[in-house]
Amino acid sequence: MSNQQPPQSVQVDPKGSGPSTTPGAPATPPLHEGPGRVKRTARSVKQVLLVVIGALIAAFAISNSQDVKVRWIFGDPVFAPLILVIGIALVAGLVLGWIIAKLSSRGSD
Repeated sequence: MSNQQPPQSVQVDPKGSGPSTTPGAPATPPLHEGPGRVKRTARSVKQVLLVVIGALIAAFAISNSQDVKVRWIFGDPVFAPLILVIGIALVAGLVLGWIIAKLSSRGSD
């Protein structure tokens, strides 16, 4: 008879100091891995991007707060803050683009 010991499993140290061998212990993955880590990272990146975009929009609004004269086809000119004029033009463009996209998708059915 030979004097053999049972095989040892490799166990990963959760503190990250490297694998350790313990006789009969099951191998465990590090605590910092897994699908939950990716979701938390993606959420954090989205939050940082939203804060950065919000800060850029706020800076844009502050730097474009002076009044401008808006001339209509009919009637007298009106004075309004530039950021309001830009915002109204943006919303009008988005609505018009959405309407055109909806109408063109109906025609392709």
